[in-house]
This record gives sequence, C-alpha cells and structure tokens, in this order.
Amino acid sequence: MSDRTDVRREDARITNPSAVSSAKLRAALSGIPQQPTTEKADRSGKVTVSVRGQAVIVDCPAWCVLPHSENYMFLEDVSHQGEEIALAAPEFNGVFDVMVTSLRQWPFCNDEDRGAPYLGFDATGEGDVANLQGPAALAFIDQATTHLAKMRAQVQQLIEAQQS
Repeated sequence: MSDRTDVRREDARITNPSAVSSAKLRAALSGIPQQPTTEKADRSGKVTVSVRGQAVIVDCPAWCVLPHSENYMFLEDVSHQGEEIALAAPEFNGVFDVMVTSLRQWPFCNDEDRGAPYLGFDATGEGDVANLQGPAALAFIDQATTHLAKMRAQVQQLIEAQQS
C-alpha cells in the first residue's frame, strides 16, 4: 500500500494493451520491472472503525484493502480503497510509477457523488487523483489504447530504421 491512501478529495472530474509480441522489444524492456499481480481474499462485510475513540460498525466492500485501524476524527474521514496498480515507466533518471489507479470510496461524504465508489486515477504518480466514474474511465482507457497503438507503430518504425 502506498502513501497515497491518505489522499482526501483533491479529485478532478473527468487497460490493458496486448503483450509485446517482439522478442527484441521484450529484451529492450528487460530493465523495467514487471507488473506485480496479487489476489486478495473476499472480505466483504462489516468492519469496526474507531471514530473519536468510539467503535462504529461500517460496511466494507470486498475490494477494499485498507486495514481501517486508525482513529478517525469524523465519520466522513472513513474511506475505502482497493489495491493500487501502476505502470512502471522508464524516464531519464530511472523508472517511475505512472497511471496509478484504484477503486475508492468515501461512503459518508455528502458531496455530489453521495459517497459512490469511483476509479481514482493518478496520471503522473504524484498524488493528484482524478475521480473517474465508469463511462469516463472507459473513455480514457480507449484513448490510452489508441495512444499505445500509435506508440507501437513508432517502435516498429524505430526497429526498421535500426535494421537498415
């Protein structure tokens, strides 16, 4: 779990391309760590949280990985967050996590979403999290898929240029 779990509601409104088919491309990317995969047991149900020292029982969705072990000041501070996934992207000074996503929910927050779950999306890995509802998330994934297809075409051009 990253330190992004305590990011509150600085949310803005607003995936998986096929594996690289070329052995040369895979070899060129050998320095980039592979994406970890984990499976979490279903823990859907109730959890007891502490709000100003008082035990409060709340619903906890199956996808939530938070321990809910802190002492919250307000019931509105109770949130749920799913497992974060990120793309390890190469940069000049190393490899950095980008496109960080997780399911999130602030069930007792009385804002425009009325506490509904959303996809938290941090494009740069810097902690600025956009609140994407299903249709917006799917639209972005379609845009990213198109972008990756264009990147693949560029790499094919690069390989051809290097071979000539």
